[in-house]
Amino acid sequence: LLPGKTKILVSDGNNKLVPVIVDEITNEWHDEYISFFTRAGSVIAEGVFCSCYSDCPPYQWLMDLVFLPVRWWTLFKPSTHREKHLHPYVQFLEIAFFSFINLFV
Repeated sequence: LLPGKTKILVSDGNNKLVPVIVDEITNEWHDEYISFFTRAGSVIAEGVFCSCYSDCPPYQWLMDLVFLPVRWWTLFKPSTHREKHLHPYVQFLEIAFFSFINLFV
């Protein structure tokens, strides 16, 4: 992003996305991490059209490896999951992760 040059899409309040030029950029760092995914790969957050792609440094390679089965599977058989709940594979990963974490609590 370049202030004064980069255009992004924001909601105009009437369910329409309009391009605006970025006027300022700030960095914020937090200790906690949240990531979510949508079928379209994007979401509107605080009125700004955003990608759902997330980066998980320094373990991005691990996340890519963990989600590799889903990426391979959907190459041959497109996903038909249309529920409000997590995809079954992601739900399995969540349960496995919290079960592992609870071993140490």
